[in-house]
Amino acid sequence: LHNNQLQHTQKCTKCPTSHTNTRIKHCSKCGVCHYGYDHYCLWLAVCIDSRNYAYFVCFVGILWLIGFVMLVFIGVFSWRWSQSESIVRKMKENSYFVLGVWCVAALESLLGLSFCTYVLVYHIWLNWKGVSTRQHFSGNIENPNNNIFCKSLRHKIT
Repeated sequence: LHNNQLQHTQKCTKCPTSHTNTRIKHCSKCGVCHYGYDHYCLWLAVCIDSRNYAYFVCFVGILWLIGFVMLVFIGVFSWRWSQSESIVRKMKENSYFVLGVWCVAALESLLGLSFCTYVLVYHIWLNWKGVSTRQHFSGNIENPNNNIFCKSLRHKIT
């Protein structure tokens, strides 16, 4: 009994657990019920829930920082390389190969940085709104002011 009310116990239809919280969801990919389930990350092959959400956002932030540093390095190195006459002469001999490798590296860094920027900004926006990824896509927003993801992220950062 909680506040003179009966709590409804729900039984998971896919695993032998029962719970009284509506924030618990069964993940069909890993076969476990998670408290504060946000989403299943295909890139990390793990469920993101309230206990590891802050680490997930920090991980994406670190990936963004690595992509930014790589892009700056490629830009600075390209500029310094274009200023050197001996390297320009050597590049003319193997111009297509070097240029191709350089373009692929720059494009890969730019695409990786763009993707990480999108994911990072999206999850910061979700936290600001107080909504999980699952709630955002399903449109089922219970109480955005009492979101466990905001609390989890604020708790881990401070």
